[in-house]
Amino acid sequence: MDTEITDPIETVDAPETPEIDPKEANRKGFEQRQEKKRLEDLTRELEGYKRREEEARKATLTETQRLKEELDAIKAERERETMQRLKEKVAAKFKLPDVFVNRLVGSDETSLEADAEEISKQLPRQRVGVTSDPVKETTSPSRTYKESQLSDRAFYKAHEADILKAYREGRIVRGE
Repeated sequence: MDTEITDPIETVDAPETPEIDPKEANRKGFEQRQEKKRLEDLTRELEGYKRREEEARKATLTETQRLKEELDAIKAERERETMQRLKEKVAAKFKLPDVFVNRLVGSDETSLEADAEEISKQLPRQRVGVTSDPVKETTSPSRTYKESQLSDRAFYKAHEADILKAYREGRIVRGE
């Protein structure tokens, strides 16, 4: 008994995709590149106007205003130097290695001391002597670090946990 299926199969035409005219596509791409170049040119021109406006503003400043701006710049520099000396003082007080001076965070002596105390808790008591080969560069748990490596922020962040462990274990080589 062969049964023949007589239900008609409904066919659906796929929606037509619009024809892409290569010449039109090239023209539009060219126009976009031209607009991008024009925008870049206008941006450079605007930067030039801003720079000239700032120069003109400075030229029209009174002597008092000019001196005030210079004084503000000097005060800011003095404040940075004072903060640096304070960090060095706090680091020395907590006997932190020099590489940690610029890693101290705080706006006054009390907050710097609190940060230094937290760091010093993570560091071991300093051991006398040097362990293994200081030039050895491996990823094994007994890796040693040079102080010069620790002053590189990116390197320090990438190896922070192992560096702190190395301090506890006395695997930091001084003076290199």
